[in-house]
Amino acid sequence: MEKKSDDSRAWRLFIGNMDRRLTDADILKLTSKYGKIKAVSERIPKTGPKKGRRLNYCFVDYESEEAADKARISLNGKIIGFKILQVRWARQSGYPELTMITGTGKRKYDCNEGNRVASISRNLRATTTMVEVIQKKLKSMEKKG
Repeated sequence: MEKKSDDSRAWRLFIGNMDRRLTDADILKLTSKYGKIKAVSERIPKTGPKKGRRLNYCFVDYESEEAADKARISLNGKIIGFKILQVRWARQSGYPELTMITGTGKRKYDCNEGNRVASISRNLRATTTMVEVIQKKLKSMEKKG
């Protein structure tokens, strides 16, 4: 697959399950060592019970895919404060496509649906395991009967 070269594109990561005590400087220090950052944005509610309080996630825009991917791999699962970070591609169009081969042929997914691909894979493993368990149970019942 050929990727389009677009210098204006930012590669956006979602960083979740952050310790609320992290400051903007902490977030910048944590993420900037993987590459040049275009922007860091947080969602701070303007109304409601959490008004003005920092939420436990942010978005980081990197200038290159390599830097974003390096940060995603390095930071995902890392313990910061008392929390385990969850880092993944943000849901935004324009990210690379993944191709998954299914029983009915090839299906294309983009990184916005990356969680869907992982979910399909987990469900397939769980179904396979359940089938194996049922088969063993049937064999044991046949031996007894």
